[in-house]
Amino acid sequence: MANSTLSSLPIKPIPGSYGIPIISSIYDRLHYFYFQGHMDYFKTLMTKNNSTVVRTNMAPGAFIARNPRVVAVLDAKSFRVLFDPSKVEKKNTFIGLYIPSLTLYSGIRPLAYLDTTEQLHASLKSFAFHMLASRKSEFIPSFHKAYSSLFDTVEAKLASGPVEFNALNQSTAFDFTCNAFLGAVPSDVIGPSASNKAATWLLLQLHPVASQLSKFLPWPIEDLLLHCFQLPPFLARRDYEALEDFFSKSGKSLLNEATEKFGLSRHVALHNLIFMTQLSK
Repeated sequence: MANSTLSSLPIKPIPGSYGIPIISSIYDRLHYFYFQGHMDYFKTLMTKNNSTVVRTNMAPGAFIARNPRVVAVLDAKSFRVLFDPSKVEKKNTFIGLYIPSLTLYSGIRPLAYLDTTEQLHASLKSFAFHMLASRKSEFIPSFHKAYSSLFDTVEAKLASGPVEFNALNQSTAFDFTCNAFLGAVPSDVIGPSASNKAATWLLLQLHPVASQLSKFLPWPIEDLLLHCFQLPPFLARRDYEALEDFFSKSGKSLLNEATEKFGLSRHVALHNLIFMTQLSK
């Protein structure tokens, strides 16, 4: 009954505007990141257009995204359409309207950037679920070990003054996820800088959709540095090589299963393993 009622309703044009090419996408980006912020930007769109489904430009826009034009779905009912692969293509849209340089992934496209119709999608997805299932008993012990150590460290440091919790937590989260998936702690193998290496690699992927990273950096300079072009991948080359070596050795059994059970090449499996572990951090 409800479906027949919905099908009889008139189809309305989607409100909103993309404005002037390039100029409007930059204008919208500045409002999204700096002048209004994410929430107020979308609230303004909904109020202005009297709709929770609107046309707009999405960050980072020019000059990183080839096409910044999107239809934003801003309510729970409309959001469901994003899970329908017949209506929404998922290719290269994991972060948004751009894909980072594939050099950051040793030339492969990770699972998150593949459309459901692409050849490797099913095999990589099966491998990912297998990895989660096979290591499920390790998550709670790894979490307990990592965060018990973290809070012991915090308490000890508090005795002598303030503690930079975020930095400690970043390292702990990296140790936890790697230990849960691989049974190895990167800070023990790579050294104390392990999480910083991963953070540098992640920054080069995510900087076009990041903002206000430092209160000391004026927004015009930050926008120019982060949102107008992609930072060169070579900045993370040595860091990624260290991660690659760690995952290749520590994840040997998982990589063997990827090739034997799921028909994946070791190269594809390795770089997806790195990506998936960082994604879950």
